[in-house]
Amino acid sequence: MLLSNISYIDITQNYSLPMLGYGDRSEWSKGVSDNIYAYLWTLKNEKGSYNWIILDLCFLNISTISLLKNKLCLESEIDYENTFISTTHTHSAPDLNKLYKEKNIRINFNLYLEEFETRLINLLRNSKKNLEKSEIFISTQKCSIGTNRRLYCEILDDEVFILKIISNKKVNGIVVYYSCHPTVLGSENLKISADWVGIVRTKLQKIYNVPVMFVQGAHGDIDPISRGKLHLNDPKQSIGASHKELVKISDSFVNSFKKNFETLKFSKTKKFVVEEKICQIPTKFGKIDSQKYLSLKNKWEKKFINFLKLEKINFDEPETLNEKVKKQCMYKNLDDDQIIYWIAEQYKYFAFVNTFKQVAIPNDGYVNLKITYFDFDKIVLACSPVEFLSAIGIEQKKLNKHRKILVVSLFGGYLGYFPHYKNYYERDKDLGYETISSIFDEKSSKIFKRFNQTYLDHGP
Repeated sequence: MLLSNISYIDITQNYSLPMLGYGDRSEWSKGVSDNIYAYLWTLKNEKGSYNWIILDLCFLNISTISLLKNKLCLESEIDYENTFISTTHTHSAPDLNKLYKEKNIRINFNLYLEEFETRLINLLRNSKKNLEKSEIFISTQKCSIGTNRRLYCEILDDEVFILKIISNKKVNGIVVYYSCHPTVLGSENLKISADWVGIVRTKLQKIYNVPVMFVQGAHGDIDPISRGKLHLNDPKQSIGASHKELVKISDSFVNSFKKNFETLKFSKTKKFVVEEKICQIPTKFGKIDSQKYLSLKNKWEKKFINFLKLEKINFDEPETLNEKVKKQCMYKNLDDDQIIYWIAEQYKYFAFVNTFKQVAIPNDGYVNLKITYFDFDKIVLACSPVEFLSAIGIEQKKLNKHRKILVVSLFGGYLGYFPHYKNYYERDKDLGYETISSIFDEKSSKIFKRFNQTYLDHGP
């Protein structure tokens, strides 16, 4: 027997806070465009109770998630191992990694986090009281609001998967799985927003009168249609569209969803199982010990100091380099090749430092990538702390015609982009933001594919 409940709570607060998503956004938030939320899907079967929290944030580091989970599980008396946190990846929300890091030296950070945690604890406590006997039905439709941002790549996954939760013969929740960055709003936007995801959810909830939870798929190279291709030699590429365009794109998704929803054929799932496994994925850097890590890090930092003509840079926050590097490129009036080189170096450095802050050093050249499977038989959500590129998502769905793997990004942390091996051989491989900044070796997607194939063949 399966018990289930989807609920949500507003996590918006009226503080001016650092935001996360665009490295060249230097100002803190100023007001709210639309509210941001935390969604909770609680599922309980004979093996245990599972809580999946999805936050309207860009991403959370593994260490941040650990701190948050410790507090939530202790206060709400739930199982740490069966509690999971992921994000929708909006680029217009507070930077909780920075807030947790500096909460002891900034009073407003601490106040924000105390209220944030209290709201999540209440959400978890209430969810336990509202579980109902449930059945889950699955369907799919087409709905495209995205475009592949890599220069010479046209791969696009426009498939939307819908999980409909039925309790007492009524729909009491909907889960929508889709792959697209919530980045209609750009670096110039300083208002808190869940971007198109938030508007879509709100409108669907009004139509169907049930909670609608969004799950982010293989979106790593997919931006909203308002953005187009990502050119590294354009220092202004992070500037976004207007709020009017945001509403237009959101409405396009809602209208397509609504048009098809009532006529879709849903199939009932036969089981629900959660299982965690570790897949060893090779990095580009080979074996890393403390000496090699510091050597590579120092080499990059000296290069940036010389280029920026600065005696001191706060390398504890590598993401802040983005703005400085772009401004220097414009100030020096560099040509396209030089701009691409320096932008690429900054992205490589951030990916390297951010990952190895979270991955144990020394290591043998591999990352132990945790994969959490939410197995509903007909579909299997394969969740990991990376941003999967669209070719990965499409390939995984084709592994088994009876059981589709749907990859879920930004689950349990953030270790950067996870490209398909073919992405490393595209014409723009040296210009593609996702491949140059990934820490993963080009063989990684093949290993990941074999690992998931084994799960489908021999899993529960």
